[in-house]
Amino acid sequence: MQRAFLGRPPNPPNHLLQDATSFSVSNGIVWQEQKRFALHVMRDLGFGKTRMEVHIKEEVAHLLDELEEFQGKPANVRRYLAPSTSNNISALVFGRRLDYHDPMRIHLDTSITELIRFFRPTSLHAWFPWLKTLLFKFKLFDYDKLQQAIEHLLKFIDKEIDEHEASLDPNSIRDYMDGFLLQLKQREYREPNTSFTRAMLKGNAPSLIGAGSTTVRATVEWTLLTMAAYQDVQKRIQAEIDEVVGRERMPCWADNTQLIYTQAVLMEVQRWKTVVPINLLRYTTEDAVVGGYDVPEGMTVIANLNAVHNDPEYWDEPHKFKPERFLTDDGKELVKHESWIPFTLGKRACPGETLANVEVFLYATNILHKFHIKFPEGKRHNFQGRVGATFEPLPYELCMIPRI
Repeated sequence: MQRAFLGRPPNPPNHLLQDATSFSVSNGIVWQEQKRFALHVMRDLGFGKTRMEVHIKEEVAHLLDELEEFQGKPANVRRYLAPSTSNNISALVFGRRLDYHDPMRIHLDTSITELIRFFRPTSLHAWFPWLKTLLFKFKLFDYDKLQQAIEHLLKFIDKEIDEHEASLDPNSIRDYMDGFLLQLKQREYREPNTSFTRAMLKGNAPSLIGAGSTTVRATVEWTLLTMAAYQDVQKRIQAEIDEVVGRERMPCWADNTQLIYTQAVLMEVQRWKTVVPINLLRYTTEDAVVGGYDVPEGMTVIANLNAVHNDPEYWDEPHKFKPERFLTDDGKELVKHESWIPFTLGKRACPGETLANVEVFLYATNILHKFHIKFPEGKRHNFQGRVGATFEPLPYELCMIPRI
């Protein structure tokens, strides 16, 4: 990825979040500093390590218990999966999980979902910034619903910041918010132009939660639907898990090196149903040349990841679900493809790729270890979805049948 494409457009679509901003739409030194800090503090908190895996498995266990209550009857899986995946990143950002039925949990997830729907990169106002002013001035297109979502979200974030400030212990950093507030206090007097501000924290927190939960949830949903549709693939995965893991313990991340077929299936799901089909907008910071075409400085650019994942030049029969495309002929090793880019490319690539891979693997393997998945009698899914910031399945139900 050329350096020229590292920018974000000026006047980003989330500028309507009152006084909040975010490193996800920042540029230059601010973006570099905030991204570096986020990765640093997440690593210190167990990002991609055993500590984080323990938390994810605990969250997965809660989900399995909820799904078991249905005893194989049709279940709205998204209703339980959404708060479950959100809790993983919430624990890193806020230091705690919220019960699925907690009003704060419901308000948080609802608000972020509404904001993602409005600020998706395919929205007209993302390309024509002047439209945002008209939308708000004349209260068009669910303005009231959006405004309510913004108010709920910022009220929640403000409350969390206040509580963290009141209990902050420099010698015991509990979460991302603690780490950020400590940096803010250390820099606010000696660095008047620091990017560590309350406004940045108010924008970073929901950005991390939104990006870190909706993509994982959508990927797991497509995986479960695919298993219901391709029973032979599901049975082969379950046989592989049973052989490697057995029936006495939960699958763990260390098993991934032996669950080769399972990994190939997960990679193919992420290609076949690209959950981030349109990448966040980029902005050229200098003149560039791509494929012989001149791209001048100051151009807004959008990357169509779905087109790459469905290009017959790179993929044989791209419209078909074929996990074997990620396997060697003997099926013993994974094959990596340069054109497989679910987390996009370059320095602006998703900083949560490691965590997302761990989450998707643990959710998929543990669900398939515990349940056999089928569509309700007489029903199937057409595998159509709706495109927002993520590509997620249309509403569905699944029968999660406990495996004996």
